[in-house]
Amino acid sequence: MKEDVMKKVLLVVSLFLFCVSVPMVSSAVERSPLRVGAGAFYMGGAPGAAVDMLSDYPQGLLGVKDLYLRVGLGYTDTKSLSVTEDKDNRKFTPLFCDMVYYFDKDMYIGGGLNYSIKVSDSEIGNFGVDLYVGMETEIGIPAKLVTEIGYSSLNRTGKDNFEGLWLMVGLRYALM
Repeated sequence: MKEDVMKKVLLVVSLFLFCVSVPMVSSAVERSPLRVGAGAFYMGGAPGAAVDMLSDYPQGLLGVKDLYLRVGLGYTDTKSLSVTEDKDNRKFTPLFCDMVYYFDKDMYIGGGLNYSIKVSDSEIGNFGVDLYVGMETEIGIPAKLVTEIGYSSLNRTGKDNFEGLWLMVGLRYALM
C-alpha cells in the first residue's frame, strides 16, 4: 500500500515538472552538435538513473536537419515493486541507442532500441524499445533541464518483460 502511494506521488511530481516546464520553452536556439546528459527516471514503477550523449552525426549522413543520435547507459532496480515473484529483485543495465528529432525549438520526439547488457547477477538480456516525447528548458545555468514522458520496455532472454510508463528528469550540457 505504501509503495503504491509513493509511485503515485512520484508520477504526479514528474508530470508537474513536465507541465511546468512547457511554458518556459526558450526561443529558438542553435543546438550544439554534441551534448551529454544525466537524469533520474521512473520506468514502469521502478526508479533508475541514466547517462547519455547526443550527436548530430545522422544529420550529415541522412540529410535530415534536427536529427540526433542518442546513446547511453542506464540502471534500474525492480526490487521495490510488488509484481510477480519472478520479476522481483531484477537489476537491469540497459544500453540504449535512439534517434531524436527536434520538431519545435527545444521539444523533441525519440525512439529506439535498448539492450539489457546485464540483468541481475548472471543473466543477459534482450532487446527492448523506447518511445518518448521530451523537451529541454533553459534554467539559468549552462545545462538545460530535460523532461521526458513515454514508454519503455526492458527484456530478458526467453523470460518476462519489464515495461511501462517512462518519466525522466535530468540535465543536458552542450560540449561544443
